[in-house]
Parts: sequence; C-alpha cells; structure tokens
Amino acid sequence: MLSEIHRVLAPNGVYICVSYGVKENRQKYFTQKEFEWTVFHHMVAKPTISTSTVVASESKDDKNFHWVYVMRKQGPS
Repeated sequence: MLSEIHRVLAPNGVYICVSYGVKENRQKYFTQKEFEWTVFHHMVAKPTISTSTVVASESKDDKNFHWVYVMRKQGPS
C-alpha cells in the first residue's frame, strides 16, 4: 500500500497517516529506503472527558494517544 501511495504522490506532496501504532512499531514501514520522503510523527491526546488530565499525566502512556505520521515526498533535485 505504501508503495502505491509513494508512486502517486506528487513531488513535495504530503501523506498523513493517523494510527494507534506507536513509533517503534510503525517507523520501520515509513522509513524504508525505497521511499524518498521525510517522516515526522506527532502524538495527539485521545479525546476524553478530561483531555487536560491525559496530557498532564506524567506517565504519557502511549495508549492515551493517537499517533500521526506525516510523510513529505522529496521534490526534484
């Protein structure tokens, strides 16, 4: 699937993937050599009755977050 996304993505195009998968499990798929893109990841707190409690928690437990992966395909050199 990622090969096809990379193939049809325009130079400097952006692909965004929202996942429950933590960085350690997903990063290896997005950073393969065949993909000429830059990968960024962000953690977004899952909505709860009190989001501030989740964000303020010192444990930062991965199950309290969605993982957003942003891939930008490199443009022509």
